[in-house]
Amino acid sequence: MVNTDKFVSSLSFKVDFILPFFLYKEVSFSKISGLSFKINDNDSEDPDNTSLSSGKTEYEPLVLERALEVGKPTLLLIENSLTAWVENQVIAKRKFPIPLIVHALDKKHKPAVSWTFINAVPTNYALSEFDSQGDGILKETFTFQYKRFSRYEHKSLLGSLLTI
Repeated sequence: MVNTDKFVSSLSFKVDFILPFFLYKEVSFSKISGLSFKINDNDSEDPDNTSLSSGKTEYEPLVLERALEVGKPTLLLIENSLTAWVENQVIAKRKFPIPLIVHALDKKHKPAVSWTFINAVPTNYALSEFDSQGDGILKETFTFQYKRFSRYEHKSLLGSLLTI
C-alpha cells in the first residue's frame, strides 16, 4: 500500500502577497494554474547538449481565481488591497511589481511546499459573466506575469534531523 503522507494535496492552498504599504496579505483563491516553465534551447554549438547558455526560459502566466466577495468586514480597507493594487497600476499606467507566494498546505494547514514568484505584475483581470442560468457566483480571475519562480519545500526540524 502506498503511503500518501509523502504526497502534497492540491486541495488546500493559500496565496500571500507582499503589497506596498501593507507588507503582507493572505488572499483566498479557489483555483490556481500556470506554475510551469519551458526552456527553449536552440544551441547547435553544444554537441553534448549540456549547456543552456543560449536557452531562454519562458514562464507561463500565473492565473488565480476566486469568488467575488462583498460586505466583508475590513480593517483599514486591507481586504480590498489586492484589487486596489491592481486598479492603481491601471490608473497610474505604471507597474508596481511585488513578490507573490503560493503555498500548498499539509493536513494541519501548514505550508508543505511554497513557490515564490519574483516581480509579479497583473496583466489581466476578468469578471465572470452574469448568467441567470449558472451557479450564481461571480468569479474574479487575476493573471500575473513574473520574472521567475522558485520552489521551497518546508521540513520540520525533527524531520530534517531524522534524515541525516
